[in-house]
Amino acid sequence: MVIGIEGPVLAGKTTLIRSLTSLDPKRFHEIQEYVAYAEGAEKFPYFPPANRKEALLSLGFFTDLEERRHTDRVKNDTKVIELFDRTIFTLAAFEHAARLRSGVDIAQEAIEMLFQHREWWPNHIILIKLAPVEIMRRQSLTTHKRGALFIDQEFNERFIAFLEGIPERFGVKTSVVDGNQSKASLLSSVVDIANI
Repeated sequence: MVIGIEGPVLAGKTTLIRSLTSLDPKRFHEIQEYVAYAEGAEKFPYFPPANRKEALLSLGFFTDLEERRHTDRVKNDTKVIELFDRTIFTLAAFEHAARLRSGVDIAQEAIEMLFQHREWWPNHIILIKLAPVEIMRRQSLTTHKRGALFIDQEFNERFIAFLEGIPERFGVKTSVVDGNQSKASLLSSVVDIANI
């Protein structure tokens, strides 16, 4: 089974996944976020892209990273639950959210990419929603600052709206959890929702 953990920056996706894997390392297997496969965020293409060519190159870059992430999956073990820190749907959601700011629209290409790689779709998505004020509070506390776009309220509203539409548009089960709650409560909520 593959469970994708989605949400805006600073939502606690990685923390949640590490909490689950520490509960039972034999049952849960973490697939890290894209930065681990790019050998650092400095290798990422500039975002938002300045033009259509840059946008398509960026989408291709992250699609290649997604393929690498899937090679790290545990094969042929139905007892293992794969926990993906972000999913292929993130790529399309970022494009959807950024196009108002950048004026570059490759939404159709991003959707086509999703359908070309259906084998990468998770069985279940857990979407952590976080209030804009909480994103700003967490940003002020972290030493690893995120770019202004990723903490922008309008960007995150569009990003979340795309992810919330996944069940209707793509048929992938998606459960929304409140990321403003304590780490222990979030963990408990996810265990209950995903029946794990």
